[in-house]
Amino acid sequence: MKEGVAAARARGRVGGRPRTDQKKLDSALKLYDAQTHSISEICSLTSVSSSVLYRAIRARKKDQQ
Repeated sequence: MKEGVAAARARGRVGGRPRTDQKKLDSALKLYDAQTHSISEICSLTSVSSSVLYRAIRARKKDQQ
């Protein structure tokens, strides 16, 4: 198994799920700050999942403290 992963990395392949687009996440956070839309509306408008949005909100609150 590890040989296959090492061979893939040697070819420039990286495993894992792609990260969420930062522009989409920033716009979702702006909508959240405006308090005009619900979380589900924000998620459907920006194509950001609710778990990613809640994680970003929690991280931002932690950074502010």
